[in-house]
Formats: sequence, structure tokens, C-alpha cells
Amino acid sequence: MSRKLNSAVSLAVLALCLGGFGCKESTTGPTTPGPAAKLAFTVQPGSVNAGVTISPAVQVTVQDSAGNTVVGSTDTITVVITTATGTTGAVLWGTRTVAAVNGVATFSTLTVDTEGAGYTLTAWAVGLASATSAAFAATALGATRNGVAVSGMPYAVAVSASGVVCVSRLAHGTIVRADLPSTSFTDTVSAGENPSQVRISPDGQTAYIGNGSAGTVTFVNVSTGQRLGSVAVQGSVSTIGLSRDGLRVYALTDYHGVYVIDAVARTVIDSIPASSTGVALTGVAFHPTAPRMYVSNIGVVKVVDTDADTVVTSYSVSRGGIRNVAVAADGSELYAADAARGGLVIWNLVSGSSAYQEVFIGSGAWDNVFDVAVTPDNSQLYVSALADRRVFVLNRASRAVVGLIATGGGPRYIAFSADGAFAVIPNELGWVDFVRR
Repeated sequence: MSRKLNSAVSLAVLALCLGGFGCKESTTGPTTPGPAAKLAFTVQPGSVNAGVTISPAVQVTVQDSAGNTVVGSTDTITVVITTATGTTGAVLWGTRTVAAVNGVATFSTLTVDTEGAGYTLTAWAVGLASATSAAFAATALGATRNGVAVSGMPYAVAVSASGVVCVSRLAHGTIVRADLPSTSFTDTVSAGENPSQVRISPDGQTAYIGNGSAGTVTFVNVSTGQRLGSVAVQGSVSTIGLSRDGLRVYALTDYHGVYVIDAVARTVIDSIPASSTGVALTGVAFHPTAPRMYVSNIGVVKVVDTDADTVVTSYSVSRGGIRNVAVAADGSELYAADAARGGLVIWNLVSGSSAYQEVFIGSGAWDNVFDVAVTPDNSQLYVSALADRRVFVLNRASRAVVGLIATGGGPRYIAFSADGAFAVIPNELGWVDFVRR
């Protein structure tokens, strides 16, 4: 049956050809690619926020001299920022060397760390002609960033509910004040020796300054600039915390635990010994609704019941180097900026589990990550990175980097206005960045 059908078809085709329908012998068919000769960008890099993964993923294809994909190629391909394009000094992060699969190398983790226009990428592989991508731009998050010059090593920052900004100047022993939305500093107030931390009362009237090696907490009337007094504690004050109601100041020390200070009476009313808190205390944060304070000391975060001023539990991380801590606005998570592990350590406060999640930040350089802050709307995390000279912005839910603020210098603490419209970031090299979100 099959032979009869094939014969019938052949006779029909022959009749059509003999009838003048111009039959020709087919010359088309599968093309066999020649040897690998060159590279080509087959998915170009698109414009993106600096610090955000380029999407869709860049693809580079191995081709023969005629432009056909060499499907069997497994060549190792590397991409770099093309010399003299984009912003000088910019770095391409992510996995930059990939082996081709079926002739195509896919680069799914690339980010450019500095804003700028006119970037191109160059792809190369041993023995193949290189390729250059189409131009693209890396835009900055917070395009209205305003760097305001401030001398004296600006270091810590606090913003009141009414928009009063206080920035400590570590080398000058003062704080300076601005009133949002203005970004101009109008007043300079004596703050005592080594003002390494500053907090501000909810009404914006009183600033509390931790005086580092001086072992004191100084109280300042923000409106008049008058020093109201100081409270001495044992040891150096590494940082201070202010309860959410503004009634208690907590002075964290190097080897003497935590001192509890009545913010109105300006006297020590209690203490939590170092035998409970540990030594070399570094960071402090408060739960938004529960009477809980979180105090970090290198590789451990101690949880303090602030009604009883006692440690009730702890969270630890192996070989940690925690600098600062923050709590989600809904109280669901605890975040630790870990300089030794190179990123964020995250605990679930709802479950109370000791298991933690890690998110690596930037270059991963030692002593890079410094502060972590949660936006008032609870949607994002800001992380300052000293060695990278950047502030990374993460989606709090997905942990993905969604933006990067190229501050330069050494960005230290981060604070937000109550409405979240501004992020204020002191830079120890001599300026304060006001980022309009």
C-alpha cells in the first residue's frame, strides 16, 4: 500500500513538472555551521538601576564566520565593562565568566555598581573574535540625592517625627541640625567629647548623645542649643538607644553591660550586667509593640525584656561580626548588619527560631557592611557598605537588591523621615547625603 501511494505521488509530481509548472531541484536544507570564529550579543543588556541585576539576562552566542550558532560549543566566555565607557571606576558585579551551553552563554547575575550613561559590555573567549554590546545606562536610585558638606567627620544621625535632623560630628564634638524638607544645616551645638551616636526625642526637642570613650550621655535642647546636662556610666559608651516612647535612654558599653537612664530625670535607674549582655556591645533596636530590646555583641543578639530589664533569650550567628541591628516595622523580623560575614543575618521573630537567613551584600569585603535600617513603610532595607562606598537598597520581602545609592566615601548610619520621603546618610569623609525617596 505504501509503495503504491509513493508511486502515485511521484507520477503526480512528474505530471505537474512536465506540464510546465517550473519544478526545480531543491537546494535548501539544514545548514551545518562552520568552526567557531566569533562572539555576538544575542540578548543585549538593558538599562537598569545601578546595583540591580540586569534583566533579561545577557546572552552571548558562539558563531561561525557566517553568523550561525555553533551549537556544540562549550567555550568559556567572559564579559567586562568596555574600557572608557560609562562611569570611570564602575565595577561589573555578578558571575562574569560562563561556559556556553549549546553555543550560548547566559549571564543572569550581572549588575553595574555606579550610575552612568553610555556603558557597553565586551565579551571575549580564547581564540574567538570579541563582541561589544549595544549601549545602556545605569540610573541612580534617589536621583535627587543632595550631598551637603559637613566637616568634622559626620557619623551618626537621628530624625524626629517632626523632621528635625541631628547629625553628630565625631571629630568636632558637636551636632548639627537641619529641618526637613530643608537640607541646610542651620545650627551647631556642643555635644561633648567623641559623639559617636545621637538619638532625638519624639517631639524633636531633646537630643541624646553617646560620648564614646568619655563614658557619658549628653542631653541637649535642640531648639536653644543649650546643654541640659550629662550622665556618667562606667566604661566607654559604644552606642545608645532610645525607647519608642522617649522615656528611657539605654547606654551600651564596652565591658559594663547596659545602663538604663530616665530621659526626663536624667539619672541612671537600672542596669543590665555584662554577665547577661556580653561585652563589646555594638547595636541596639526595639520591637515596635512588645517590650523587647535587641542588643548585639559581635556574634550574638541578646533580647531584653524592657519591663524587667532582664535578658530573656538570644540569637547567635557563627563567626559573626555584628555592627548594628534593626527590627521590621511590623515586628516580624530581626536584621543584623554583619561585617565579618559580609551581609545581613535575618531571624524570624514570629517563630522565634534560632535558624537564620543570610543575604550577602556587595563585594563581600571584610568590615564592609555597617548599618541596616528599615523604611517606615516596611517595604525596603537600606544597608550601608563602607568598602563599597555604597548604600544598597533591598526589597524587604524578596531580599533582592532593587537599587544602589553611590554615596562614595564612607557611609555610616542611616535614618528616615517619619513619612519615608527622605533617607539621611552621614558620610565620614565630610558630607551628609539627603536622598529623596
